[in-house]
Amino acid sequence: TGLTAIPDGSWSSWSSELTNPNGSPITSPSARYAQYRLTYNRGEDPNASPRVDAMTIQYNLATSQDLFAVSALSSTDVWAAGDSGTIIHFDGDSWIEHTDTGNETWYAIAVIDSTNGWVGGSNGSIARWDGSVWNESSVPASADIKSLAAVAYNDVWAAGTNGRIWHYGGSSWTLHTDTGSETWNAIGFSGANDGWVGGSNGSIAGWDGSVWTVSTLPSSDTIQSIHVITSADLWASGQSGKSWHYDGSSWSLHTDTGSEQWNGIEFSASFDGWTVGSNGDIRGYRDSAWITFASPSSQALYAASFANRKLGWAVGVGGTVLRFYRESVTVLSGTLQSSAFFLEDDSPINALEWTDASDDCVSPCVLRFQLRSAPYVDGSPGAWSDWYGTDGIGGYFTDSDGALVPVALSGKRYVQYRAEFISDGTSTPVLTDVIVNYQ
Repeated sequence: TGLTAIPDGSWSSWSSELTNPNGSPITSPSARYAQYRLTYNRGEDPNASPRVDAMTIQYNLATSQDLFAVSALSSTDVWAAGDSGTIIHFDGDSWIEHTDTGNETWYAIAVIDSTNGWVGGSNGSIARWDGSVWNESSVPASADIKSLAAVAYNDVWAAGTNGRIWHYGGSSWTLHTDTGSETWNAIGFSGANDGWVGGSNGSIAGWDGSVWTVSTLPSSDTIQSIHVITSADLWASGQSGKSWHYDGSSWSLHTDTGSEQWNGIEFSASFDGWTVGSNGDIRGYRDSAWITFASPSSQALYAASFANRKLGWAVGVGGTVLRFYRESVTVLSGTLQSSAFFLEDDSPINALEWTDASDDCVSPCVLRFQLRSAPYVDGSPGAWSDWYGTDGIGGYFTDSDGALVPVALSGKRYVQYRAEFISDGTSTPVLTDVIVNYQ
């Protein structure tokens, strides 16, 4: 590192070689400029050598401590908490270390609004945000608090180790239930009389407004996170690549991705969800299926939170903070045509969905789509098909929640969409995102 744009004698020496692809601390002095050097050592096989596809240098982090919880209220109000009493805040411009409370490890966070929030952690530690400061206290019958859920200002729940479930009723915390030996890692509520906790060995417990009833999932893998959309639409994720779903009557194993540990699950809509986990793994839920997304980090991610469908955050090891953002596109009456998307192989194209964020766009104001596909020819698209809608050539896709794509478009390596924006003279569609699902 150095303070001059061109390295000279004032620059630091090269650091020792960093060999852990999952992340290593930078020990070079703080400076305005940085440079890296790669050494490739080929083995005995003359046809094999190391290959680097991407690298990331993180700087100006609010903290280097592990972050275990995040809560996003808006684009200018996001909180995260973790090791060594660390609580950081994002104000729309930058992350700063807001508070260092000491030696606690904060595992859970639930922020209701700008003047009311909670963090919970090791040995029953609890702290409340009042809009100015975090006031520390503890819950009775101490155990590690692993998860928090705020139903209302005077209705907050916490769950953790030793089977403990605590409740805040507006004035003080009480030990509400002790289920035994379970570690409750996750908690979620759809309303005051409908809640769930999940934890070790596939343990699950449901709250009906009077009592917590303990049962188990179809597999014994530990539950790490729960998200409640409605009382009949719940998700849980955890160890061994497992994701489970509850349909209002029973839990079922929805997806098994293998060896990953999914630590955090979050839905911004019933059809739009995310789960994050070990090695920076990220998957998105689209059209009834989980799809792998490229991650900018190989660090373990512990939690995710979305302010809305367009903006979300994930946090993890070593102060890692990832931001997800969907660009908005606003067009008056006219046509928007995408570039050609390469699908890597002869993929079946399954469905098309999008989001129209306008509040007052009603007929004849409309947003509609067409798709076409092309084969791979010498690195470029070959002859494009006709434009298709749900009912064939010349038709349109008009259901933003998703519609199946005609099979005639499958088996190609390129796809392109065309969106038609039709205004009624005063209102216009507002397109915020487009998703083309394929295998």
